[in-house]
Amino acid sequence: MESQRQVQALFQCNDVLERKAADGSASAQIVRLNAFYAPDPNNVNHAFWKATPTGSIEMTISNPSAFDAFVPGGKYLLTFERVEG
Repeated sequence: MESQRQVQALFQCNDVLERKAADGSASAQIVRLNAFYAPDPNNVNHAFWKATPTGSIEMTISNPSAFDAFVPGGKYLLTFERVEG
């Protein structure tokens, strides 16, 4: 059986773009994040940056209760874990 492995990375939100419905209300947000460099060797992101010095993520969020989860300039620790199925 293969052991579970997690990889953590620090990303910074660059943009939050709002999509509007025909009535003018927010129907979705597009969130863009890029890998963030942390020069401190004790920072969780230091090892990730050495191995993967660049990266980007773009998500479309359509759940209004999650619209305030991302702010430009905010930093987010992401955990990647492989799952079966």
